Amino acid sequence: MANNDPVLITGGAGFIGAATARALLERGTPVVLFDQKPATAISADDPIGTAQFVSGDVLDSYGLARAIQANAVSRIVHAAGVVGAGLSIDGPARTVAVNMLGMSNVLEAALTFGLGRIVFISSQSVYGPGRYAPVDEAHPTDPESPYGATKIANEKLG
Repeated sequence: MANNDPVLITGGAGFIGAATARALLERGTPVVLFDQKPATAISADDPIGTAQFVSGDVLDSYGLARAIQANAVSRIVHAAGVVGAGLSIDGPARTVAVNMLGMSNVLEAALTFGLGRIVFISSQSVYGPGRYAPVDEAHPTDPESPYGATKIANEKLG
């Protein structure tokens, strides 16, 4: 696997996915954005415009597999999901479906294609209310929303 192998970013049009894509593109790494909508350039020279876009949903395991195979992807940054405590409380079933099955599909695809690296974007929501500051990775996990619960579950799946 070379540094110039494409990286697929699920949720690549989202806030963190697009920021990750920009950082990778600026260092010369080819990027494939896998999302339901294309990323929006924030300026005329925004590197996001040079990324390959594949319309897809992490719930579609076949679409995900096609995107990986068609673009010779060797690594994945998994940033797709239902985001935020409020949305997850309003739609817990959708949150569990998208966040958990999406992660499962990404991991299955990585296994199927022998991908070298998966980076999962988690959240501070896995910690729940802070018991001390600054919160570090040794802090107990105690999520208070379906969003936080799916994030910690996905960390364990990974």
